[in-house]
Amino acid sequence: MNESATPNALMPSFGTDVPRALEQLRVAVVVLGGLLLVVNVALTAFVAKQNHHYHSQMLERQRLAGQLQQSQRAAGGALQELGQLSQSRPELRAIFERHDVQLNPAPSR
Repeated sequence: MNESATPNALMPSFGTDVPRALEQLRVAVVVLGGLLLVVNVALTAFVAKQNHHYHSQMLERQRLAGQLQQSQRAAGGALQELGQLSQSRPELRAIFERHDVQLNPAPSR
C-alpha cells in the first residue's frame, strides 16, 4: 500500500466548489446585511413616529392642565365669595366643611 494515497483518499476533493461556496456565502451575508438595514430603518422610523406622537400628547395635556388651573382659580374665587356670603347659614357651612373648603374671613368693608 502506498501511504501517500491514503490521506488523499480520506480528504474530499473540493475543486471548483470552494469559490462557488464562498460566492454564495458572500451573497448571503450581503442579503442579510441589507435585511438588517431595512429592519433598522423601519424600527427607527417607528420609534421617531411614536416619539412625535407622545410629544404631541404631552403638549396637549400641558395646555389642558393650564386651562384647568385657570378655571380652578376662577372657581376658587367664586367659592370663597359664596362662602363669605353664606357664613350665616349653617347648612351651607356644613357643605363647605364636608368638602374641606377653607373659608377665608370676609374682608371688612
